[in-house]
Amino acid sequence: MRKAMRTGLPATIYRPSVVVGDSKTGVTQKFDGPYFVLQWLMRQPKIAMLPVVGRPSRYRFNVVPSDFIMNAIEYLSALPQSVGKTYALADPSPLTVDETIKVLAEAGGRKVVRIPLTKGIAKGALQYVPGVFRLLRIPPPAVDYFVHPTLYDTTNATADLAGSGIAAPRLVDYMPQLVAFWRAHREIGSAAMV
Repeated sequence: MRKAMRTGLPATIYRPSVVVGDSKTGVTQKFDGPYFVLQWLMRQPKIAMLPVVGRPSRYRFNVVPSDFIMNAIEYLSALPQSVGKTYALADPSPLTVDETIKVLAEAGGRKVVRIPLTKGIAKGALQYVPGVFRLLRIPPPAVDYFVHPTLYDTTNATADLAGSGIAAPRLVDYMPQLVAFWRAHREIGSAAMV
């Protein structure tokens, strides 16, 4: 894409972080990413155990709702200055993994007991130990999202969205809507959307 842009293709790149349901309604077409953790917590009693990998107070988990993504792309795509730019559509102040777990747990009415594991043990158990994946229902590749030091440079998006009223809402403000939608629509799976 960058090569084509250098040769004159008038394009804009939109790079969203992890996308979840609508911030107002919770509506989503699939439950994956942070929903794997939510579902595991919700299958347990009020005091839930959660295997936690790496250093959850160090790494950040950047998540934004689908309505922010749609509104931002709609607005930015109409700006003449957007041509040739890359927009990281992400939370400019993402929560740490630890803070994300706390927000998930509180919205779901759970208290979490964290069980520290290394990434290798967690992924190995999910992939090779009989019954672990069936119990947790968290795919081994999903573990990487919680231990990978991913940072998004939201400078372009923040600057060009200024004054539009479009900004990434805080996860703590819309997590209750995501949980409510999940509770009402457990039939939705994690399969890719078509």
